[in-house]
Amino acid sequence: MFSEQDICKWISIHSKQTNTSWCVNNKLSNSESSRYVCRKIYMCHHSGFNKVSIDNNKKGRSKNTECKAQIDIKIKLNTKDTRKKDKYIRDGLPAVVIFVNEHNHNLASAEALSFLRPTNEVRIIYENYFNDGLGEYLSPL
Repeated sequence: MFSEQDICKWISIHSKQTNTSWCVNNKLSNSESSRYVCRKIYMCHHSGFNKVSIDNNKKGRSKNTECKAQIDIKIKLNTKDTRKKDKYIRDGLPAVVIFVNEHNHNLASAEALSFLRPTNEVRIIYENYFNDGLGEYLSPL
């Protein structure tokens, strides 16, 4: 990974492979840091980040489980000085990925999967079902 776009692409692939979804909690660009090209901290979408607390939830069903899982991705600057000091940058590996893989919820249950956004491929399949008339409910008279 060498850029913010690479981070986004990697998170997208990781999310599909692990049936997870991630929210950006913190973002740091090169203009804000002299050590990194960019840095993003992702929280599990079941975290309490930007959500009503479990006790104050009036809707009944909530994806807020106060999950502590997170992914911290940093892309270090690649300069003459950093190549001297950092073996990984010298080897073409400027990214640092730190996982806190402490999900407090099931990742494969039907309820957990129901909170994930459908992929574009799934959306197209369902649109085709409706276009073929399979989405219409025919009630017997």
